[in-house]
Amino acid sequence: MEEKLRILVVDDDEVDRLAVRRALTKASIEMELAEVGDGKNAIALLSETSYDCVFLDYRLPDEDSSEFLFSIKEIVC
Repeated sequence: MEEKLRILVVDDDEVDRLAVRRALTKASIEMELAEVGDGKNAIALLSETSYDCVFLDYRLPDEDSSEFLFSIKEIVC
């Protein structure tokens, strides 16, 4: 049995999240996909669960991606 990739998509635009989901599904990637629309919810998920990959929007409604990356550095490292 092949292990599923755990992927998190962080984007406030639902259409962009849908595009990522469709692309990953079309590529037949075995995955567990989680989606959130802001940095706060992403940090909450990342503090509970580890992910293999995070697709991150450059501009989030509550912080920019640089701030977000610094915020999660302490959680994931």
